[in-house]
Amino acid sequence: YHAGLVADGGAVLRDFGVTDPTALPYSSQGNKQEYEAGMMINFGDFMLYPRVMYRDNLVHANPFIEPSIGDGVLEPGISPRDTDSDPFAVLGNREARSAEVFLTYDPTGASFFYDWDNEWAEDAKFAFNIGGNYTEYPTFTDAHLFFFNPTRRNVSFGQGLPSEDVWSASSRMVFNPSGRSRYILNLKTGYQQSTGNPDGGTRKFHEFNAKAVLGNKHVISGYFKKDAWGPYDFQRQFNVTFPEQYKLDYQIFLDGGANQFRTISNGSTSVGIRALYRTNDPNAVVPSGFEEQGEYIFQTVAYFTYRF
Repeated sequence: YHAGLVADGGAVLRDFGVTDPTALPYSSQGNKQEYEAGMMINFGDFMLYPRVMYRDNLVHANPFIEPSIGDGVLEPGISPRDTDSDPFAVLGNREARSAEVFLTYDPTGASFFYDWDNEWAEDAKFAFNIGGNYTEYPTFTDAHLFFFNPTRRNVSFGQGLPSEDVWSASSRMVFNPSGRSRYILNLKTGYQQSTGNPDGGTRKFHEFNAKAVLGNKHVISGYFKKDAWGPYDFQRQFNVTFPEQYKLDYQIFLDGGANQFRTISNGSTSVGIRALYRTNDPNAVVPSGFEEQGEYIFQTVAYFTYRF
């Protein structure tokens, strides 16, 4: 796949929709020569899907060179570009050499494991995937932008992300022992860069998410995250991580007569209570409404969701 300097292909096509397990570093931006190869290997109820990607840039990112004066001559230096000031900025389309493999077990093809609603529609007693990705970024990027609220405009971080080798490994498991209960587990660990600010370096993190649906009526869910970014996109953009994050949520569906998970989740009014807890360290940022940084933050929320 060859794309010109300022080509923009829009949203990237994914093989399996929103639950695509791939960690291949796709980008809709141009300025690249990209090659990809893969093979779906099906044997019985298993599918093995190895893939590789190789990408080079037509124009490379700018290095950061500070201005200097030598022998009475001013050297103006070089600054990383950004998409507001230069259409050739190299960001998500950076050079990459990536390889991944995923193994999927799904004995009931009618409820495809990677459909967007598989969490509710999966009818196998047990289905899972497991896999990982390793990506080498041999060069640095130009500078990403962030929205600076006081000036109401985009501002550059001033420097790009450094060259790095990153990796991730993940697994999703669905247990469906009966028509009235279900258990979903998500495991992920990785060594990844932020999506904007290079300060703080590359992060190694661990995540565990779980959900239990009991009696077609009660949903208990939660997560534990270690050294991970916060739950919002901007926290990864600014490389804001927390030592530990916990969530525990209980929800009860109020509408009667529904006996299918999909019908309940999409159409039922519910009431619930949620507890959130996270610890802080120098990487954390004091949230709005808190005057000083404490060792932890704890929050409890009761909620009511009306669906019609």
